[in-house]
Amino acid sequence: MRKYFFLFFVTLLTACSGPNKCDRKYIGQLQDQDNNLKIQAAENLGKCGNAAALDPLSELLAAQQPNVRLAGVKAISGIAGDNAIEPLATTLEHDSSDTVRAAAATALNQFQSADAEKPLMYAGLFDTSSLVRKAAVSALGECCTIQQFPVIVSGDDGWDFPDDWNDPYGYTDTVVEIYGPAGQMQIDTAQVLLYIAQHDKDLATRVEAVRVLGLSTVDGIVPVLVNILTSDTEPKVRSMAAQSLGNIGDLDTQTVLEKTAEQDPDPTVKEAANLALSELNERF
Repeated sequence: MRKYFFLFFVTLLTACSGPNKCDRKYIGQLQDQDNNLKIQAAENLGKCGNAAALDPLSELLAAQQPNVRLAGVKAISGIAGDNAIEPLATTLEHDSSDTVRAAAATALNQFQSADAEKPLMYAGLFDTSSLVRKAAVSALGECCTIQQFPVIVSGDDGWDFPDDWNDPYGYTDTVVEIYGPAGQMQIDTAQVLLYIAQHDKDLATRVEAVRVLGLSTVDGIVPVLVNILTSDTEPKVRSMAAQSLGNIGDLDTQTVLEKTAEQDPDPTVKEAANLALSELNERF
């Protein structure tokens, strides 16, 4: 049995370690006129994760059909290595489909790199689609530490705001600091997430932002979460704030959690506060 397992493992490793007949077949099919065949070929290449397929898969991201571009994004997400970040980041910034941009944001969650955090923060969190913003928030929770991460959005070494930028949610008024030469700005990832948690127009995105903030240790997050817990009008948001405070484990929040467990009008929020108190008791 061990012998057969070893032979199977070696065969699989050999098939996925470099260009081979199978890869060449699927790469060739990416040029086919049949979109269904393109999509199937992309899925097969993504399962193998062969870096040799990155360039031909990236060409799919320029296809006219959104489902073909989506297949390309999903396939690229299966390829390890930082070289996969650039095509995914470009798709997140510029693709016309909300679904494709959201998939690109989700795909970026596997990279523990500032090169992945920049497009997630700048393009994802500022996207006009709630689907994309929620995906970007989730991805930041998976791939990044949510530290106070500066992103230069204008300047020689940074990113420029697009010509049609209209700041739909007022982020720049709240979280952008001017510094250095005129026109350079610094945006703090944690601050943007805090703003989204309180002000985003989409409830699911707000809840997800509160959850992700519970994974952070950045100074200033706990007071904002406490404010959300005690004053937000949405029970789902308050409930997640209680969970996040439990995850953070700040003993100073015990009193407010006890008060919430006793007085909040929503039973799900009370339950979340009690669970958070249990986590505090286990730690201290």
